Amino acid sequence: MSVIELRLFGGFEARVSTTGALIQLPTRKCEAVLAYAALEPGRLIRRELLVSLLWSDVPRGQGRHSLRQTLTKLRQALTVCETAGLVTISDSIRVDHDCIQVDVVDFLRHLQGTGLDALRCATDLYRGPFLDGFTIPEDPFEEWLLNERTRLQQLAIDAYAAQLTVLEATDVAGAIRAAIKLLELEPLHEEVHRRLMVLYWRNGQIRSALNQFQVCARRLKHAFGAEPSPATVALYRDWLLKYNRMDSRSDAMPRVSNGTD
Repeated sequence: MSVIELRLFGGFEARVSTTGALIQLPTRKCEAVLAYAALEPGRLIRRELLVSLLWSDVPRGQGRHSLRQTLTKLRQALTVCETAGLVTISDSIRVDHDCIQVDVVDFLRHLQGTGLDALRCATDLYRGPFLDGFTIPEDPFEEWLLNERTRLQQLAIDAYAAQLTVLEATDVAGAIRAAIKLLELEPLHEEVHRRLMVLYWRNGQIRSALNQFQVCARRLKHAFGAEPSPATVALYRDWLLKYNRMDSRSDAMPRVSNGTD
């Protein structure tokens, strides 16, 4: 039986699992209701809560009417799948997670696991910020969205950081990939820049190690008007000296300048 695959990392996307067909929801608020309800498996979401989130600036009666219309449109759109996955119980709704697979829910489940495989499964699902680019001009919803986006990004950062720590001792190439991903989320984290420099050097990627210092220095200068720490500068200068000594013995090796001059 087909299920609905709901992707909320990196934007909003719903597809039929068996065919890959995209499910087009008619309005942004249909997407918002489904995304909100889908985050907690089996949880009953009171209609009044959805009204307060998505129709906060209109009279309550009008908001409840708009929610009823939205739920009708949402159910109709989801009928392209064999099962709608949206259950109405009195004054509440819930998402049936036997019928809807949600990347955020799977991400959180993998984080409850242990070991490197669980970390990799979690980070593989993190394709970008939660509901990236998704906006609705309702302050309560936007506040919830920002809080969830921040929380989930921090969990992804923690997962990549844990992955990096494990891989540094066992898999240099894998650790490099984890560090690069971590810096995409935290571009100003100097310690991770320095660890990536060390990993590049250990992997024989000397120019990449030196260039990573330049990247770090530029970012810190642009963001804070600051220089890298003395420890990072000392590491770079020591390696630069070694590199240029090698350069003096090989015309084939291009010279790298001191980025702190």
